[in-house]
Amino acid sequence: NDALNTARGFAFPPSRRRVCSRRRLWIAFHSYGQYPAKYGQGAAGFGGYFGNQSAAWHSCASRHGVRPCALRFEGHGPEQADVYYHCDQLIKGMYSAFLPEWQAYFAPERLLVLPSSEHFARPMRHTRLVWRRL
Repeated sequence: NDALNTARGFAFPPSRRRVCSRRRLWIAFHSYGQYPAKYGQGAAGFGGYFGNQSAAWHSCASRHGVRPCALRFEGHGPEQADVYYHCDQLIKGMYSAFLPEWQAYFAPERLLVLPSSEHFARPMRHTRLVWRRL
């Protein structure tokens, strides 16, 4: 469906797409009742939800930068504070924005970063890798 494909390719350059949870918005929309209740059911509702969240995100990121918006979206002013659920599901998938803090608090041998595309391509290999690091 077009709305899901749009969410998968969410306006990041290809090198950054991996850091976003591609299906996070789709899953959140169908898992939490507040989104369909506000935007409507089905693909049209998801399109409205995605359109609202992505426009608000791009407005913030173009004005304040990706990292500052990921860390303090609703703190940038009333425009962001008024966005329904403050782009929370979109931001939760932006792992690279939070990586500097994780690197500051966790020793390199305690932090394992795996692109989801690699994990899903070879899940058993990556599961063994994770278990070895625990």
